[in-house]
Amino acid sequence: SIQKRLITFKTSETLIRFTCQVSNFHDRSGGFWNRVQIGTAEQILAVKTRALIVETILFGCLVIIAFYHFGLFVFRRKDLSTVYFGIYCLIISIRLILTGERIFLELFPRIPFWLTFRLEYLSFYLAIPLFALLLHNLYPNEFSKRFRSGFFIVGCLFSLSVISLPSSLFTQFVLY
Repeated sequence: SIQKRLITFKTSETLIRFTCQVSNFHDRSGGFWNRVQIGTAEQILAVKTRALIVETILFGCLVIIAFYHFGLFVFRRKDLSTVYFGIYCLIISIRLILTGERIFLELFPRIPFWLTFRLEYLSFYLAIPLFALLLHNLYPNEFSKRFRSGFFIVGCLFSLSVISLPSSLFTQFVLY
């Protein structure tokens, strides 16, 4: 499971051996994504709670911004930048709850791993062509149609790879 876990235990020993066995059959880079944190249960829970609060507030802000821009689009149909920015904010908000503290998995623990994993990558790949559409719409003279089309085609091809290829292949395309 990719869900973060908080494990507590009590010991009277002064020396503790921590062994963790990790397997990875899906992502190009296996192992831990973050460092292992050691401390009292209260300390670790405080760090996790703070991160959840920050990500939840950020998610809420992005969703509000998205719907605000959808509302603007209702009144100004000729300005496509508002709908592009609204969709972009929704995609970034989805990515936010799929990564980091993985709030999505806290809310929907029964959603299969393969689906959340693919949504995580799709949210990255779809954000790029949408941002290119937004930039071209806002700055048509500075951001050419060629760049817009190039970003759009590349983003759609990578998105298609997430939908059609096994995860061991489509994870090879992002190097971070």
